[in-house]
Amino acid sequence: MSRLKPIPKKLLIHTVKYEEYLGSSRNGDIYADEITVNHVLIHPSFQVKRTIMGDDRQIKAVIFIDHKHSKPFAEMKPKSKVHFKGKDWIVNACAPIYAFSTTPHHYEVELI
Repeated sequence: MSRLKPIPKKLLIHTVKYEEYLGSSRNGDIYADEITVNHVLIHPSFQVKRTIMGDDRQIKAVIFIDHKHSKPFAEMKPKSKVHFKGKDWIVNACAPIYAFSTTPHHYEVELI
């Protein structure tokens, strides 16, 4: 069975700052220390998703995180914060994309 090649590094032109959501307390939401994620790709997006509660959420961007080239390679958790070029977004969902392995080939992260 052939192996799917990683996303070419020359396409992973962006770097983001990421603060993982840890939960909430009486004083508000709690986040882990900010980390830098290198070699990702951000694409603007203009889709609307309807939640179970009937809310519409407009997905404003999608981050592609590659297994081989993006460092660190990790699943981004919903409600976490992403900072890129002066803009702040919240992670709506993170979908693992598999290719011939039990390890994800890449993640596609929806930002709102």
